Amino acid sequence: MSTIQYENIIQLEGTANSIVFRNGKWALADAEGKPLTDFLYDKIAPLGEDFFKAGIYVKSNDGSLIVESLDTRMVYAIIDKTGKTHVGLEKDYNYISDFHEGECTVAKNGRCGIIDFDGNLIIACKYKYVQPLGEGHYLLSSDDPDNRYAIIIDKNDNVLIPSDMQFRSIGEFHKGVAIASYSTTEGLRWGLIDDRGRCMANLNYQYIQYWSDGYYLVERGSKKNLINQKGELVLNEWFNDIYEIHHGFFIFGNTIRKTKTTPTRYVRGVASVQGDIVFPMIFERVRWSDDYSYIYAELGTTPYILTLDGSIYDPAGSNLPQKLEINDKTFLENTLNWVLPGLQFFYRDTDAISNAKQIYHKGQTLRAGFYVDATTKLLKPLHRTRFIIASAHAARLFEIDKYIEANSNVGKWNLAIFHYNSYFKVMDVYETPTCTQVFLLHLPMSAALLLGDTDLNFIDKASGTEKTLTQLARQSLDDKLTMDYHPRSFDEDLCQRMKAPVGLDNSLTPYPLSAEPEPSDQNEAAFSNMIHEIAQDEDINYKVEVKDNFDWTGPKGTVCEGCIYTRGIPEDASGCGRLFKKSFREHVVKGYCEFRKIDLFIPSEFEERRKRETIEACEKAEKQSDVFAISLLREFVKEKLDGNIDKLRTYDLYSLRNDEKYGNSDFARANIVKAIVALAFADVWPGLSVQSIEEYKYWVDAISDNTRLLGARILDMYYKGLESWDAPKELQQRALDCGKLFYSVGDLIVWPNKMNDYKEAFDSYYDGTKYKGYMDQYLNAIYCAMTGQARPDFHMQGLLYKNRKVMTAYKGYDGFKRLVDNLFLTDFVDEEYQPKHIFAGVWSYMKGLDQQTYFKAVDEYIDFCNAFIPKRADKIIMKLKRLLDN
Repeated sequence: MSTIQYENIIQLEGTANSIVFRNGKWALADAEGKPLTDFLYDKIAPLGEDFFKAGIYVKSNDGSLIVESLDTRMVYAIIDKTGKTHVGLEKDYNYISDFHEGECTVAKNGRCGIIDFDGNLIIACKYKYVQPLGEGHYLLSSDDPDNRYAIIIDKNDNVLIPSDMQFRSIGEFHKGVAIASYSTTEGLRWGLIDDRGRCMANLNYQYIQYWSDGYYLVERGSKKNLINQKGELVLNEWFNDIYEIHHGFFIFGNTIRKTKTTPTRYVRGVASVQGDIVFPMIFERVRWSDDYSYIYAELGTTPYILTLDGSIYDPAGSNLPQKLEINDKTFLENTLNWVLPGLQFFYRDTDAISNAKQIYHKGQTLRAGFYVDATTKLLKPLHRTRFIIASAHAARLFEIDKYIEANSNVGKWNLAIFHYNSYFKVMDVYETPTCTQVFLLHLPMSAALLLGDTDLNFIDKASGTEKTLTQLARQSLDDKLTMDYHPRSFDEDLCQRMKAPVGLDNSLTPYPLSAEPEPSDQNEAAFSNMIHEIAQDEDINYKVEVKDNFDWTGPKGTVCEGCIYTRGIPEDASGCGRLFKKSFREHVVKGYCEFRKIDLFIPSEFEERRKRETIEACEKAEKQSDVFAISLLREFVKEKLDGNIDKLRTYDLYSLRNDEKYGNSDFARANIVKAIVALAFADVWPGLSVQSIEEYKYWVDAISDNTRLLGARILDMYYKGLESWDAPKELQQRALDCGKLFYSVGDLIVWPNKMNDYKEAFDSYYDGTKYKGYMDQYLNAIYCAMTGQARPDFHMQGLLYKNRKVMTAYKGYDGFKRLVDNLFLTDFVDEEYQPKHIFAGVWSYMKGLDQQTYFKAVDEYIDFCNAFIPKRADKIIMKLKRLLDN
């Protein structure tokens, strides 16, 4: 539905609903904006589990409260995602919490209870506050203001864990176990308890939280581990990081800090909840797959897949041996040129075997194994097996006169000899009633070995006639079976020379295909060389390409699809138009590429990042100097102060918290605050700049940390601490008016940010429990530590020592004077620069404090701030003016 029909429409995050606004009221709607309720409500908010609270104002905006610090001027109904009302407005609930396991807290007449989805009362509204923790356990807030310990009850109001067990907090229950904290001299410590307060895990951890699958994450300092519900540690060692558990496994790791020569590294491993280290801590950029079936990891930049059975898979195949791949065109051409030209049949008959059909099979590759004698002509077979050999590389001795003269049988038999390292392919085994013919094709060694038992149909059909070589061989036998015997068939010497079956040893086992070495005996070597020379049977030459195991069938379905650099990808995937081989393949395997471009004029992610880095580098350089700060301040004066910097004196900088250019939700991190401080105190602290503040080398703080004295400021209408003491309206108003100065330029201060051994920085120690944000006491501690007074604050001494490199100008009495002057804190010291006692140092919830003392302390605090902060603002503005005028 169009938003034009309504004044506003807001999609409720995490739900399938929206809310629509018309005539000053809201209605719950579906995702398209179709109303599901009437336009009755002043506020609608999700409660979880597809329920919403819908409220209407029943009180004036006078700031009165009923439940804790929450605005309870409304009464609420509970409605579901369809708009159905489950709890009506007539119940007069003016507070409803989010649902937890189908239950929520409600408040009525200032007292709290528990209801379910349909408004059924589980616990009556009679407690100061009560909260569902799951599994029938409820956390109470005591009406005793001095009792700050947790109480657990059941739905029948039975106390399960009393306050005298002194747990400071108790969390949600999981299978009867909850997280609890306990106060110690070293601060809060955490552990596990059952629903009777018995310790399941010692309360000695600095932090603990429920993780998953019945396990808890625990911390000691910067190290983490897991414990089970019995409190037993999962890992023997502690690590910087532990991630979520899936299928009983989790990722863990450490941070290896950078050095002068190496960057910071984050190394990761994988462990099981049984405590076994499945993969050691050697990987980087480790994450679970989307379906949690495996873990993706990188070693260097190479991607790997870690499986839950402990296997490692290299998707790029880079760990496998490279493959030799033959260039098909040159290999086949050279093979045909070796086999075919001069091809003729040679014959060899034998009775050595009677079962040739069982021994030889089509496609079989054989190595001769011995010198094979054959003749160019035989007629009708006299023996049971005939070998017909098609070859162009037999040693045809009968054509050479000197061999005929040396042995007349050479000419008589038309003798041809094949070398013992000759290779043959069985093309056919042809069985007739009287004889079995084995057709062998003579091949070069490389073809025989590389083609293996593959059928050579492409050669079989290359006879130059309409018939294949196999058909010609069979026809030869068929024709000769009708002829008489050739005299050579009766020659005993020739028959003895042809007796052994080709390619078989004496046990009728094929010879190994690997070639035998040439003979070392001089005479035998001479004969071997002679056969090679006459046969011209040297192996063929062919092009061999080294191929790896990278699985590449093209860009379709990969990150490369649609990228302009795809045209530069060769067949072997050795790169693209942008990346070389290694980087290209890694990006293909990862399925992500920051260099991907779909259009020449649309920048890639890498180009965007480079552009951003260039801009950031320029900004960093500007922030390290005064360029950025001065430019931002000039723009701020023009846009926010009407060109008059004097208006900065009372400007509420906190009002910029939602301003993207000048502000920040954290007042101390607002851009304009950093710029002002960097300019105003650049001569106070070495290296102070916007950049050094952003790098946390320095920290901006407010001098007037008044939360403990005044309490939280509620809705900009009153201070809770004053409200709890029934402060007069005049005092409340004075505090609110003074409160506007608390976020002004005169209240800003900046400190070095290195911590002491107690993990305290200048700002956190100032705001902590000892000094509670009272600058008079804090400045006295700095004075005592700087000037060597008796009984100094050791924590403060630690701060001064840790930050000594930037405090070289602030040593001893003169250094203290210089610090006070430079930070414009002279109102806190007398003429001799002795710190003055200015504030009462009380806080609103202080035990034994009476109303008169408290109101007097507040008055004195406001009087001082009203005078001090504007005066200090003038000094800061004066420095800023000088900088802007230059």
